[in-house]
Amino acid sequence: MAAYKLKHNAESFTVVDGAFAGKTYRPGTVYAEVPPQERGRFEEIKEEPSAAASEGGPAKPRVEASKAKIIEAA
Repeated sequence: MAAYKLKHNAESFTVVDGAFAGKTYRPGTVYAEVPPQERGRFEEIKEEPSAAASEGGPAKPRVEASKAKIIEAA
């Protein structure tokens, strides 16, 4: 399944008519469906397959762990 996000130069917008009326699209958010009449504002992003997807379950988003530094007070 394809996923979409607004292109880097596109601003937020709210659809005013059709099946997507009232839906707001914002930069940095990934969407499964986009309005066909606004398709030019979006870029398709490829989702990486995961173990759950290969087993027939829903794909989980890839999250990279960050290493937090613990600073102890003297």
